[in-house]
Amino acid sequence: MKKYFIITVLSILVFSALPVIAQDNDAALCEKGTNLNKERKSAEAIECFDGAIKQNPKNDKAYYGKGVALGRLLKYKEALEAFDESIKLKSDDACPYIQKALIYQLMGKNEEALACYDRAIVLDPKDSAPHYDKGLIYFTMKKYAESVECYRKSIELKPEHFKWLNKGVSLNSLRKYKEAIECFDKAIQMEPKYAKTWYNKGFTLSNNSKFSEAIKCFDESIKLDPKDYMSYYDKALALLDLRKYDESLKCFDKAIEINPKYENLWCDKGAVYDAQNMIKEALLCYDKAIELCHDYPNAWYNKGLALYALGRYEEAVETFKKCRSLLKPDNHEFRSVLDNAIAKATGVIKTKKSTTKK
Repeated sequence: MKKYFIITVLSILVFSALPVIAQDNDAALCEKGTNLNKERKSAEAIECFDGAIKQNPKNDKAYYGKGVALGRLLKYKEALEAFDESIKLKSDDACPYIQKALIYQLMGKNEEALACYDRAIVLDPKDSAPHYDKGLIYFTMKKYAESVECYRKSIELKPEHFKWLNKGVSLNSLRKYKEAIECFDKAIQMEPKYAKTWYNKGFTLSNNSKFSEAIKCFDESIKLDPKDYMSYYDKALALLDLRKYDESLKCFDKAIEINPKYENLWCDKGAVYDAQNMIKEALLCYDKAIELCHDYPNAWYNKGLALYALGRYEEAVETFKKCRSLLKPDNHEFRSVLDNAIAKATGVIKTKKSTTKK
């Protein structure tokens, strides 16, 4: 994939017969600016490009380079203006449109970015990168079918392992698990030592309830990247589904060792204890998850269930109420579950009080 914020060195024109002059011409200044851009010395690069533009206002490369430097300085509006000037001077160049697309992405303006990529594709239909980048945008917009189509076009022009990987991720999001696995296998065939592909294949297999196969993929991912806590995490979940509790806990412990501040790990480790009716141990895990993220509804809900199981009904009611206060207004299903849990615990409390009075 092209990295458009890294400017390739422009061709150097050599004039062997010209006399030496004190001041650089616009081409030399442009070259200096380009080299400074490569060194990420953006402010100095802009000075060079401004000098080139002053000497030659029709130097499209100077506006282009200035736009890149401004983008790196997060001056997005000025960067877009520079790219627009470059386009005015050389309207058949796809590169400024690609740079504009990247700026729009950074600004969160996905539709504008897509329009720029579309224009770049018209100008340079054999470049695979804009199709790929469009696929990434559509994925963030949760338009997975459109994302798959963009990756398909990019792969058609230039097959690369990370394109197959991302196509597989989009297909997984569409629950097209068989097709997703085929994409991951293509990616692995091209680059067998890329841990993320093995992880995503395992994740998709887990989604398709093929837990034993998933575990093998997570093991491959871990071999390639032993510090990837997510591979341990999802392996632990797969082992939990297979009711291999001791192995699952070992994986959770390894994941927590790598990333002890990830609340989901603690919450799901608690679920392993819950599955073995080790309620006190589960409760400790839920408390740790809440300590790390106080606004974590699942941890509060699971804690409420643990408290109920321990006969601590009043605490359970308060915990369920706390969980309910954290829900989004449109989460009606979870709210209904909590209302039922509160009603059940409240009913037990009333019954106990009534029995005590008698």
